[in-house]
Amino acid sequence: MTLASRIRSSSIVLVLVALAGLLVAAPGAGAQEKSFTLVSLTVEATVGSDAAMDVVEQVTYDFSGGPFTIGVRSFLREDRSRIEAFEAFENGQSLLVDPPSQTPTGEWEWHFATPATNEVRTFELHYRVPRAVQVGTDVGDLYWMFLGEDHSGVGSVRIDISVPGQIAPASLDTPDTDTSVLRAWGHGPRQGVVGLAPAA
Repeated sequence: MTLASRIRSSSIVLVLVALAGLLVAAPGAGAQEKSFTLVSLTVEATVGSDAAMDVVEQVTYDFSGGPFTIGVRSFLREDRSRIEAFEAFENGQSLLVDPPSQTPTGEWEWHFATPATNEVRTFELHYRVPRAVQVGTDVGDLYWMFLGEDHSGVGSVRIDISVPGQIAPASLDTPDTDTSVLRAWGHGPRQGVVGLAPAA
C-alpha cells in the first residue's frame, strides 16, 4: 500500500529538527586568514506517495578572506548512507560532487566552479531520502534534521514541506487522538515559527 492511500484515513506527523549537520565550507590550499557566515538557508522538501522525500536547499554564504574551494554538507551519521542523487549547482551550473566514501570529511562535498574570496555566494543542493516517512497503521512520521550545530549560525532559515494527498492541518482545538490531520513540530531556536496550511 502506498503512502498516498494510507494518508487518506490517517495523518502525517512532521518533525523538523533544526539541530545536527548543515553546511561548512573548506578553504583552498595556501589559504589566507578566512571565515564565513551562513546568510540564509531555504529548504523545499517534497514527500512522495512512495514515502521518499526530495529536497532542494538554497544556501547563501558570506565569505571573508579565502580562497574557499569546497562545500561540505553533513548529515547525521545514521542518515548519511540514506542520501541518494546528491547534486550541487551554482547559477544553474552543475558542480562536481564527491560522495562520503571519497572525501576526507566522510561527508558529501562539492567543488566550487571558481574559488570564493570576500564575496557572497549561493549554492543549490538537491538530494533524495528514500523511506523518509515511517508509515504505521494510523500515522506517517517524518523526522528529519535539516539544520545542525556545526556552523556559526544562520541569518535566516525557512523550511517548506509538501506532503501528498489532501490532509487537513490540525488546529489548536484538534484532539490529540485525531489521526486524520496533519501535525508539525520544530526543534530549534525559541523564536522559530511552525505553521500548517492546506495545499494550494
